[in-house]
Amino acid sequence: MPENLLKLYLHFSAPMSKGEAFKRLHLLDESGAEVSLPFLEIAEELWDREFKRLTILFDPGRIKRDLVPNKEVGPPLRAGKKYTLVIDADWKDAKGVPLKAPHRKQFEVGPADRTPL
Repeated sequence: MPENLLKLYLHFSAPMSKGEAFKRLHLLDESGAEVSLPFLEIAEELWDREFKRLTILFDPGRIKRDLVPNKEVGPPLRAGKKYTLVIDADWKDAKGVPLKAPHRKQFEVGPADRTPL
């Protein structure tokens, strides 16, 4: 993934409950430490109509160069590093049933993509 990735899509096999995303998602660095506030936490989560696909936005203030959050805290992802996205098993679906198990997705970060559209 590029260092300046702006969004992720999470796909679920069943409709999920709203209002849980930022309590149930964690981004861990190579050492297993949680990355502090990597995502843009908005009140209205970005679900598709069926509540099976969630769009997660990385905090653009930390990604875009020359903005205060980027200068003070730095980007949430750094090229050459490995990360793990963790989804807690406690996240309940729309029927109130928790996930069968936590999910972990490991990935490596490459250089920022600065190619103009």
